[in-house]
Amino acid sequence: MTIPIATLPPRVELDDARLPRFLERQARECGGNVQIDGAVWPVFVVEAADAPSNALAQTLLAGAPFAHNSGASEDERWIVYYVEERDQPVAAHWVDDWHKRVAGEVRPIAAGHRTLIRQLAGSSLPHRIAMQLAELHARGELPAGCIADRAQIRMVLDRAHISGNLILPALGTLLAHHLIDLVVLFEELQPEDLDVVNDILRQDLPKELVALNRREGAEEIHRALTRFHLVSSIDQEKNTAITNPYAAFVDLAVRDDRVIVPVDGAMVRLLREHCLAAIRATRRRLYAGADFQQLTTLDAWVSDALALPFRFLKQRLAARGELGALDWLYIVERAL
Repeated sequence: MTIPIATLPPRVELDDARLPRFLERQARECGGNVQIDGAVWPVFVVEAADAPSNALAQTLLAGAPFAHNSGASEDERWIVYYVEERDQPVAAHWVDDWHKRVAGEVRPIAAGHRTLIRQLAGSSLPHRIAMQLAELHARGELPAGCIADRAQIRMVLDRAHISGNLILPALGTLLAHHLIDLVVLFEELQPEDLDVVNDILRQDLPKELVALNRREGAEEIHRALTRFHLVSSIDQEKNTAITNPYAAFVDLAVRDDRVIVPVDGAMVRLLREHCLAAIRATRRRLYAGADFQQLTTLDAWVSDALALPFRFLKQRLAARGELGALDWLYIVERAL
């Protein structure tokens, strides 16, 4: 059963003021993650008397990439929009993705992409998987830092000690595209892991193809680790002077609830919550299709509390033009 709505808007825009409250509740209470009546998974549950929310649910679901249905509860107080078990994983990811985009948070990883990531450490051709992941990232289908599982990162580092495989080129590709969370990598990185890279770089340039690919991978790894200060530029060993590679790269310091950053050439103290709010508000605009370079502090969404943090984001990214805007927001958020 579907409750008829007189007129439905053709689509729901990401900045629709109704979405944050609606999706927050739906993601928390159902969102395709709670099973009822055997094999039915509610995506949205809305009071039958709430015509605007039912219209919103129906309009959202009109663009959903899965089959769905709806029906009234036994007491007819609620309308349940649901999927069957075969569509549950896609529906749950779809709701989570809407929720994260509206909240300005990092988008979730689809089940198929998670499977690809899990195959990385054990694959005989890890460099090809890394290239696939890099292409997905370039298309906006994978967020920065999506490889953050401690055990998996440790497996990749352990495999780098085995000569003759292509995990080093794979690791180099992943680092170049910001797909590995550097806080976790830094915590897992051991002196002997760096020895593998440094030993390869000290050797003469090889002629054999696999060895040459490993050398190129080692160069990319060294470049990324040095750039983000995981490795000391003085002795090429693990940098014991930092605890967060992203904070060292961004050049900010956190003191309790304050963040010390350069804005307009001067060091200023900002509330951490304002910096996080600016990151998420900016991310929402990018998810909605805005061009980061065209955003300014004069835009209506930039409140007084967000103005200085947003200027910091703009000015520091301008100095690091090789980074994509979404990657930059992830880096700064992790730095905080």
